[in-house]
Amino acid sequence: SKEREDVLHVKILTAVKGGLVADVFGLRAFLPSSLVDRRYSSDLSAYVMQEIPVVITEVDEPEKKIILSRKRALELEDSEQKSVLLQNFHVGDVVKGTVARMTPFGVFVDLGGVDGLLHISEMSWSRVSSPEELVKIGDPITVTILRMDEAAGKISLSAKTTAQSPWSEVSNQFHEGDVVSGIVRRLATFGAFVEVAPGIEGLVHVSQISDKHVLDPADVLSPGQEVDVKILEIHPEEERMALSIRQAIPKRQDSRKSAPPKAPVKQQEAPTGATLGELFGDLLRDKFKN
Repeated sequence: SKEREDVLHVKILTAVKGGLVADVFGLRAFLPSSLVDRRYSSDLSAYVMQEIPVVITEVDEPEKKIILSRKRALELEDSEQKSVLLQNFHVGDVVKGTVARMTPFGVFVDLGGVDGLLHISEMSWSRVSSPEELVKIGDPITVTILRMDEAAGKISLSAKTTAQSPWSEVSNQFHEGDVVSGIVRRLATFGAFVEVAPGIEGLVHVSQISDKHVLDPADVLSPGQEVDVKILEIHPEEERMALSIRQAIPKRQDSRKSAPPKAPVKQQEAPTGATLGELFGDLLRDKFKN
């Protein structure tokens, strides 16, 4: 017969080797120990004479054999509860939760019976290498719901939207023409992205890397490298900044290498090492002596 997904409540009659025996509409049914709970339990005596939710997973009519699963019934109940809980959430909602699980790509946040994924890219405006840099399991956290897939029971979260963007203050911090230090974060065929402050990256176009012709930015730059850049343009509303390494170099060098001080004007020396004044002075003195 076809597998049914209806949840029934049945009474457990006894515990036997390998599982439990239950009464289903006056028929004896078997509940294997592996399907009693989410985790295997060897002691099943606590279930005897209890009424529990189950799903019929197999029916063999000629043999009058019925197989039950409490584990599946619990999963269905969880799914139903999750579906009800999901109806309480909407995209854009700011909600409070607790960090429940950590993964290399982000953390799962318990929103009160339903988990949402806070991807590592949505944890902070600054670049984050590992979730452990910011949170630990059990930490309370405020997040915004970015996306929802009710059919799949998935919620995507962001912690960035609840914090002020660093670009909102960029006009106070930086100005066009400034020469600042930054870190090369990413390389592309058309240039390099340089982080000049936490969460603020600008593009150095390939034509602005060097006075010499650069075919590939990776030939002269590498991620993690510290460079001086000149700010050419700032567009805070677009979260965009145009930078130049090429134009920063002369400015920095000029400030460090000031022109050498001019030597004081000396009296011209004669080949002998004596000054002309001294030589002619002697001649004049001799002339007057005569």
